[in-house]
Amino acid sequence: MKKVIMLLLISSACFAQEVKRKLVWEENFNKKELNEKDWNFEIGDGCPNLCGFGNNERQVYTKTNHEFKDGNLVIEARKEGAKYTSTKITTKGKKNLNMAELKQEQNCQLVKESGRRSGC
Repeated sequence: MKKVIMLLLISSACFAQEVKRKLVWEENFNKKELNEKDWNFEIGDGCPNLCGFGNNERQVYTKTNHEFKDGNLVIEARKEGAKYTSTKITTKGKKNLNMAELKQEQNCQLVKESGRRSGC
């Protein structure tokens, strides 16, 4: 009996069809500026509400540490004195996406400076 149940489970898995998904949003970063209708810049160091963004980050987020190059968003971390600067973007409050179904393809260039790395 166990063999029959196992055979039924295996055969049903073989006949299962892939779920068709519909693309609901796509960002190609092929413009010269970030579309702020879809994206937010996180600015500063998290203070006063969450200094260091909850994990003691020493970086300060700006709107200037990124560029668009060949259809890619390139985010660069820079050491500036005792701090690091970078760019952080989110879709918080602008896109309501089901993260379980979000397919993310990234073509990121990581820039290394003084042992720190940042990417998208």
